[in-house]
Amino acid sequence: MSPLAVPTQSAPHGASLTVVRTAFTRVMNLKSIAIVFYFCLLLILGRFVTALHYEPLDQWAFDLVRAMRQTMISGVLLLLAIALTEAFAAAKGLSPRRALALGVFTCAIAAAVSVPARLVVAGFPIFQRLGEYP
Repeated sequence: MSPLAVPTQSAPHGASLTVVRTAFTRVMNLKSIAIVFYFCLLLILGRFVTALHYEPLDQWAFDLVRAMRQTMISGVLLLLAIALTEAFAAAKGLSPRRALALGVFTCAIAAAVSVPARLVVAGFPIFQRLGEYP
């Protein structure tokens, strides 16, 4: 028997823990992450293919990988927000309208969180400069 199939605690409103885990893993799994990766790669390649004639191949590849990393941060955070919203909606038994509204709100929050996360990973000096001022 799978550890995911053994309910250890009951979630509110009668939803078992396995229902919540199933709702989460339905969205956040390796297939979804691969889809996000290839979608980000398609977006980035479309933007970088024009620069292939102007830059050396090694610089082009480095910039492509750096942009991929930045875009994947946003993509994975959005996927995580959608998965957590799906699990929460399954646990609370939300109506589809409320679940959609909550999903839009959590995606907006995840997009807002991804901006500083991308800046930190890129080594943007704004955080060091903000620390200098009282």
